Amino acid sequence: MDRLRPSETALLIGVLSVVLNVLGLSVPVGGIPVYVSPVDTVFLILGLSAVLLKGNEVLEILRNNRIYYALSGLFLLSALFSALLSPDPLPPLKEVLQLAGYMWVIPLILAYRPDVQRVYVLSARAVVIFAAVILIPYFYLFGWVRFNPFNIHANPTGFLFALFTVILAHYGRTWLAVLSSVVTSFTFSRSALGALFASFLFKGYVEKNRRMLNFSLGILSILLLFASPYVLRGFVAVRSYISTTLISTDKGEGKRKPPIDVIRGRNYEILRLLMWEASLKMWQNRPLTGIGPGRYAEQWEASCEADKLPDRLCSPPVKNVDAHNVFIQVLSETGILGFATFILLFIFITVRIVGNPLALTVLFMTFLFGLLQPFPLFTRNLAPIVWLLLFHGGVIRWKRE
Repeated sequence: MDRLRPSETALLIGVLSVVLNVLGLSVPVGGIPVYVSPVDTVFLILGLSAVLLKGNEVLEILRNNRIYYALSGLFLLSALFSALLSPDPLPPLKEVLQLAGYMWVIPLILAYRPDVQRVYVLSARAVVIFAAVILIPYFYLFGWVRFNPFNIHANPTGFLFALFTVILAHYGRTWLAVLSSVVTSFTFSRSALGALFASFLFKGYVEKNRRMLNFSLGILSILLLFASPYVLRGFVAVRSYISTTLISTDKGEGKRKPPIDVIRGRNYEILRLLMWEASLKMWQNRPLTGIGPGRYAEQWEASCEADKLPDRLCSPPVKNVDAHNVFIQVLSETGILGFATFILLFIFITVRIVGNPLALTVLFMTFLFGLLQPFPLFTRNLAPIVWLLLFHGGVIRWKRE
């Protein structure tokens, strides 16, 4: 097998460094905690290095993708305008800078002409096998009932392994794809498993020559989705046994993680509806520019203290990082201006990757997941991986004709 080139080695390290997120690195900047994602850091450094080492290729990328940079620039400009008008502009400006890195710097990685397929297959295989090996010890040692070994929350973890499932299946690593979907099910992320099911059905429609394989993997993911509550009961029983028998009780009950969300009952899902309503009510006060990127929690607190939201929307569980719906999030945080430019940008992206089944499926799955969870293209750790796959899949024209 040919050796990996330096740029490909860096990308491989970047994807694999998701396991280091468990360290929880945080750096205070101007009194604001900035969470350092190892994945983001490696990808952004590699993209910036291309400016110095691959200047001609970078200029070619910029010349050949003027429409993309113009549309993404309009969206970023709208987000910047919203950030500057927010009561506390520094946190939203941090969010805008992060988005600019994802949308403008990561495409420059393609100046190195990396073998992205090889990098993603190798990294997906390594992370999936690692996860499968630690799965049983994880539950045995910690007694938790959601698989979240990298400390990026169980739902994004589920999306990460769903993404690996699609990549491995696309490139013919079927059994590894099955293993990855099983690992996904142990995150108990119904959003990830549901998006994975719909994405395989979509991919089977797009790829008629591999329809049976895609439909079979889709059926597997939906079976795992419906089986997870029954598996959960077993894990809760095991967790209870561990808590009472194997774990020292002198640490106190508060030291152990609570059970998975689904044991809270169906009413727990109503929280999303309340979050959407709260987000839209906050947006109505500033419909043109929105409340500012990343300001859902802060604005929620301010609105509840000022009695601008009804009591039923001021229950503590309604507070979260965002509205858990990509369209409502963009509308409420960046206003009508940001929402309009966002839609234009992603129509353009969709048109560009129509001929690439993998990129189109990943974009489809990303939006489905983003209807109920934080949008992966705006999320630390996930965003660089997904953006590069889309850029390589046709969003960015980077090869000489």
